[in-house]
Amino acid sequence: MHNITALFSSFFESSNIPDYIKYYLSSLKVNCTHVVFIKNNNPLLSADSERWLHDRSIEIFYVENDGLDFGMWQKALIKLGPKLSDTLCLCNDSCILFKPLDSTFLYIKNKNHDAFGLVKSYETSEHLQSYFLVFKGKAKDKAVSYILSQDFSQKTYDYIVSNGEIGLSKHLINESFNLYSIYSSSASSSANPSFIFCDDLINRGMPMIKRKALGYPPGYLLRNFINEGKGLPSRSFSKSIMAATNYNSKIAHFITQEKKFSLREEIKLYRRILKFSASNIIRKLLFRT
Repeated sequence: MHNITALFSSFFESSNIPDYIKYYLSSLKVNCTHVVFIKNNNPLLSADSERWLHDRSIEIFYVENDGLDFGMWQKALIKLGPKLSDTLCLCNDSCILFKPLDSTFLYIKNKNHDAFGLVKSYETSEHLQSYFLVFKGKAKDKAVSYILSQDFSQKTYDYIVSNGEIGLSKHLINESFNLYSIYSSSASSSANPSFIFCDDLINRGMPMIKRKALGYPPGYLLRNFINEGKGLPSRSFSKSIMAATNYNSKIAHFITQEKKFSLREEIKLYRRILKFSASNIIRKLLFRT
């Protein structure tokens, strides 16, 4: 694995690149030959932010805000065409990176696999979670052709998850590629492991955490579930991250802050957790001493 193109998709409503994204991009640049930062075109970046990218030879690509991550990656793949490296990394700003990616890319380089994700999920069906994917050789070609064949514009979140994240993994499985996850939990579940087992994953070396996992969803049942020591983390969970690495103080401060959800996000996440955990929660409520 000599040349790597990394496509990092991002959405934020500021003209300045947030510190946690700068940290992520810097780590990608250390490990990848070509890094493309894909951002919504309203607003455009400030001159200082564009200069920051230019000084690090990170390409900026502005796109219309539709299709979520897969829509952004698709637009970049169309633009890059034959300029893609033999290895492709797809990633986004839905996670906060809290330690360098050197060991992750070294692991990928030394393994004889073609399709990697940080975490594999069995929610709905077997698939690599799409916030960090790496494809090599023929798997890269198949992944690119699949993404380019789809219509992600103006589609719903559920559609893009089904046809993007899950659909891409199904396509690679059908093409006889094995899906390899770098980190896995000691427990098993049909729920989303990046939320349900995030503490276990970090203890096993996971270098990032979902931004949504830093929030604190509403509801007595879910809060009880958290307080029992399982499931989504409260603000105190940041101690695990701080123990895992010597981290940039600005990023550490960002991580330790409680993320605020929109009401729609809160309800959606709340329902998802309850769907897979209701029986366990109810049992604890009924039989707690």
